[in-house]
Amino acid sequence: LEEERAEYTHVASQVAVVFFTLQDIATVYPVYHLSVDTFHKMFATCLDEAEERRDSSLGYSQQTGITSNVEERCRYLEARLVGKLYSRLATRLFQRHKLLFGFFVASRTLTVKGGIMPAEWKAFLSLADSTTAQIPTNVKTEESKRRRSTYSQEPSLSMHNAPDWASKRLWTQVHEVCGNVPWLAGLENEEMVDGLFQMSGQWKEWMQGDNPFQDPLPGRWESRVKPCTFQRMLLMLLFCSPALVGDTLRKFVHNTIGSQFMKEDSSQDMNQAWGQSHPMSPLICVYAPGMAP
Repeated sequence: LEEERAEYTHVASQVAVVFFTLQDIATVYPVYHLSVDTFHKMFATCLDEAEERRDSSLGYSQQTGITSNVEERCRYLEARLVGKLYSRLATRLFQRHKLLFGFFVASRTLTVKGGIMPAEWKAFLSLADSTTAQIPTNVKTEESKRRRSTYSQEPSLSMHNAPDWASKRLWTQVHEVCGNVPWLAGLENEEMVDGLFQMSGQWKEWMQGDNPFQDPLPGRWESRVKPCTFQRMLLMLLFCSPALVGDTLRKFVHNTIGSQFMKEDSSQDMNQAWGQSHPMSPLICVYAPGMAP
């Protein structure tokens, strides 16, 4: 039994990511608080709904509702179960917070899989703290509340090898980030062939492009930092306009965890809402003056 349960650890991790992400947001917006008991009932309902689906392409048995291959069944559950769970939780959120929720779910999913290193996440939060960008970091974690951004400091730093388009503030941030994120080491070095100094023009062209999230990076950096990744978004936050970073969040969530996590339609389907209700958690409709039922 323990061995069989261990095979579903990855699905459980994904479900835990969704739950704890909402709990973290609830520390800032208490209206989103969700008890473990309520979440467990929601999880059980979504699991039953996922099991009722039949998909012959995954070897899904019409009699038992169970695939013969555990790995395939896990992929099915991850796609169906987590998506349904996210959809139900998203209906509880204000419209302006849905992208925030999706971003944190996507970034935590990558963190669990090893796709985001602690140094990268710390650099992202610190850079976001030092900007006025309207991006999901307006909901700060407890760690970022206690920590003053180290990248906002501007110690004495030589500008002799800085590109002509780099301000002192930007050059200070570049040195700080490159010193803390291993794969960026040497980017500021004037001896690096495809660094900021020797390829100043190419880096400026990338920064000012229409779509730096997908446009090719100078030199070997294109193979090091793939398009549409968290690492590419970190580079954008360092070099590009904050508004561009905000626009890429939707693409990042879509590419990381799928299009089902980007449904932001504020309209409520009453049939769907009725299906989500339960005798212990009834559906309550509140109409304001002037609203048509």
